[in-house]
Amino acid sequence: MDDYENIYKQLNSLIGECNGQLSILEEQIDIDLQAEYFDYSSNYRSVKSNDEILHYKDEIFSKELTIEDKKQRFVELASVEEIEAFRTIEKYLKQSNSGLLYDWAVLAYQESRMLIESKLLDENQVFISTGLGGKDGKLRYFIVLLSRGLQIYPVAAQCLKQRNNLLFTEKQCRGRGH
Repeated sequence: MDDYENIYKQLNSLIGECNGQLSILEEQIDIDLQAEYFDYSSNYRSVKSNDEILHYKDEIFSKELTIEDKKQRFVELASVEEIEAFRTIEKYLKQSNSGLLYDWAVLAYQESRMLIESKLLDENQVFISTGLGGKDGKLRYFIVLLSRGLQIYPVAAQCLKQRNNLLFTEKQCRGRGH
């Protein structure tokens, strides 16, 4: 069994255990930024109490705080199991639909939401993200078919396109083949 089959089986097992509590990141966020965020978040240990974090929650809106300090504030807010922290991140996202920290805030928002849902539902959540994002519980992806140097005639290309479109329809995929 190769590594890909093993990973595939592990993912299927994990997804099967989540009982529908699967969260897919819909936004297209650079995979390196996602890795940076989750590495920062998993290694961050706050020395502040939840009350102290909430007391300084509005600092994420300050123009005087550095980008790095704001990143830390978002991670701190995402670690607090309080609706107030979640709503603060949500407010930031509504006020700022772009910028250096927007994607970081989206990831903090997702983490905060999952933390609160896990607490309220007493169930673990599974989070899936890719650089391409997703929508309506489905992942966004693209496929490239290579011909290994062989020429693909228009009839064969049309046949491949029709078969793929049929398969995508059966699997309830959306999109278009080119």
